[in-house]
Amino acid sequence: MPARSLTLSLAYHPPFRWDELLAFLGKRAVRGVEEVNGQAYRRSISIGRAAGIVEIRPESGGANAVRVSFAGIGPALLGQAVRRVRRMLDLDADPLAIAAHLKRDKRLRPLVTDAPGMRLPLTWDPFEAVVRAVLGQQISVAGAITIAGRLAERYGRPLGGGGTITRVFPGPAELAGTDISSLGVPASRARTLVAASRAILNGKLRFDGTPKPEELENDLLGIPGIGPWSAHYIFLRGLGEPDAFPESDLGIRKALDALGYPSQRAQRREAIALLSPWRGYAAIYFWKAMTAGG
Repeated sequence: MPARSLTLSLAYHPPFRWDELLAFLGKRAVRGVEEVNGQAYRRSISIGRAAGIVEIRPESGGANAVRVSFAGIGPALLGQAVRRVRRMLDLDADPLAIAAHLKRDKRLRPLVTDAPGMRLPLTWDPFEAVVRAVLGQQISVAGAITIAGRLAERYGRPLGGGGTITRVFPGPAELAGTDISSLGVPASRARTLVAASRAILNGKLRFDGTPKPEELENDLLGIPGIGPWSAHYIFLRGLGEPDAFPESDLGIRKALDALGYPSQRAQRREAIALLSPWRGYAAIYFWKAMTAGG
């Protein structure tokens, strides 16, 4: 991997809750693939066969921008890399419009008022979100990230140059013909990851914007082992769908209970429906509420 880096500044619409975004990513950082160090987030990235590292930190001088450095990604791929980073950090969101809508809900209003500018924290590519969703079924975040680290260590492409970022997160080609049950993954989830990998490779599962959202959701639900929670998690963190809402998530359910949302399922769904088209951002606030509350 070339040592030369390309650095640029990417603007965003303020406010921007960098500390909260950093905390979210840091809690879910996969060993060898990504890390949080002070105010910087670093991770391995890949575009086709090219691989490298991106480092992101707030721009100095109070500018409404982040400073992004790419190593191992040449100028010809810089445009793609920049678009990926903008998407990953949700830099093009309109936080004031989102906040104004969510604050109509009196139960959510204090959370939004206290932390305006929360963003959707996306993975580098949608397949990574698929893997995280499947590994995260019915176990803790820490447990899922531990297994993801083992997965990356065994199947991720190695990066040269030393340092703590040593692997690219494995893609469908690396996982389609593997048996990962030996890494601590239940056999059923291992089969789900293999099935999802093969579906992507043979074109039955596409994240390129070709299928309509409802068609893509049906394609995801057609893979044994992927249910509504996993599908909405993939839409939220893999595709940046602003209205995705994994309603069965344990942390979100606890937050809804603590904030006084209706306990009856139908009434709760009606209340959450009023947050559309920004339910994905509401999910981020609910997760933040439970993190702050322990």
